[in-house]
Amino acid sequence: MAAKPYEVIAKCTMVGLPAASDIVAVGERLEKARRHAHGVVRAVAQPPAVFRDGGYVVEARIVTWADDGDAALRAAEGLFEAAKVVCADLYLSGRTLSEADAPRPVAARTSAPRKPAPAAKPKTSVRGRTAKGGTVKGRTTKRRGRR
Repeated sequence: MAAKPYEVIAKCTMVGLPAASDIVAVGERLEKARRHAHGVVRAVAQPPAVFRDGGYVVEARIVTWADDGDAALRAAEGLFEAAKVVCADLYLSGRTLSEADAPRPVAARTSAPRKPAPAAKPKTSVRGRTAKGGTVKGRTTKRRGRR
């Protein structure tokens, strides 16, 4: 079965009254975990936090490429576990995504080990020398044109 893009919506619970910086921090943790998650192409926490069931909830949207909906939910669960973000609900959005909405994940590049830079040559002292090689003792090294 070919992989398709799925959008997963998560209701993330927040402790206390979350400030904007708390919501941004959740988004940053999700993005950091997304870089290492296989198939997840987007992870965004959307402010504002809403008061529901005695606590504050922030909605997060995850876009992942998977073979089916269950695999997409498992990928999102793994992302939240890696980011250490608590989610009350996790469900598929039902929205159909195209490849323009969710570009295919790029395989991680493995770079070849770099060659060490060649050792720098030691600088030689040019004390007492001009750029053209003549010595300087209080006068110019070239003769002036008097004949």
